[in-house]
Amino acid sequence: TPDRLGLFINEWMPDNITGAKDEYDESDDWFEVYNSASDTINIGGLYFTDDYQQPVKWQVPLNSPQKTAIPPGGFSLIWADGNSGQGALHAGFKLKASGEEIAIFQRIASGFEEIDHVSFALVQEDVCEGRYPDGSSDISVLK
Repeated sequence: TPDRLGLFINEWMPDNITGAKDEYDESDDWFEVYNSASDTINIGGLYFTDDYQQPVKWQVPLNSPQKTAIPPGGFSLIWADGNSGQGALHAGFKLKASGEEIAIFQRIASGFEEIDHVSFALVQEDVCEGRYPDGSSDISVLK
């Protein structure tokens, strides 16, 4: 089932112009992962994609648990800037404000299994959408 690990693509901003800035002072696109589980989950080794047909588009590095472990009820912001060389939480893809999908996959013996995914339509500049309340199936404009 999609929420098997308790992880959700919780919020996203595919056209971040004046919002949050990364550690390089860049206003890149981003999405947030929410851990609804009662234990810490390290997302290192999981795969994220903006193309459901390419589940292994970007793998979260395994060597940065201090950045990739999400505490119970916690959140992790991943920069969708297409520049994974900038750090463990910089995805190797960008988001399209015109609409697309974001998905989390894990490797299993027979291939890859979906953990969660969302699809979104056109999102305006500096507008954040997401699940409200956190981890629910209801999608709202949050900003």
